Amino acid sequence: MTPRQWYYVGFNLVRGIGPARLRLLLKTFGDVEAAWHAPADALSAAGLDRRTLENLLEVRARVDLEKEVQRVTAVGAHILTWEDPG
Repeated sequence: MTPRQWYYVGFNLVRGIGPARLRLLLKTFGDVEAAWHAPADALSAAGLDRRTLENLLEVRARVDLEKEVQRVTAVGAHILTWEDPG
């Protein structure tokens, strides 16, 4: 498990961010880590509506990504992303 995958887990927890919005954020910020840490005004400028932005900020403040990943792996699940090889 790489730290990069942690950010995909985090975005998966945000109501209003699905595949299309996540791809937009990746295109705008270059990678998933930069998108996760982007300031609110930049996220808004990238096209997130107010409600989705609030959801993202709340998840970033509340969730410990390392613990979330531990929960995923504890049940034997694997995290696959667009960046993973076929």
